[in-house]
Amino acid sequence: MYLTFDELHKQKSTIRSAELSEEEKDRLSKAYKEALALLRTNFLERILFIHGPTYEALKTELDDLAGEIVTAIFNDDLKLSRQGVYDREIGNKITNCQQRFFKTLYTYRGEEQLQTIDQ
Repeated sequence: MYLTFDELHKQKSTIRSAELSEEEKDRLSKAYKEALALLRTNFLERILFIHGPTYEALKTELDDLAGEIVTAIFNDDLKLSRQGVYDREIGNKITNCQQRFFKTLYTYRGEEQLQTIDQ
């Protein structure tokens, strides 16, 4: 699981290239989507059998992250080659998603505990 988030961060050097062609943008977009899809199929789908609402919350986190990254990659107005822009539009979003993902997992105490929180 940690490896998936690390893989997302490893694309940084490619994204920070001065100019990305449409072909490179497509390749990067697919790489991000594939990494997140692997996380979903290799780990997240198992959560569905344990607790549906937790699965849905984590799935939404990953889907939102994928959408935000793809939007940033294809937004020609963003200068992702600049460190601050990359961090704001992609890097920090990956890190924040990872933190929320693990916080959700580590604070899960069972069906009874989540029902109490939701009420």
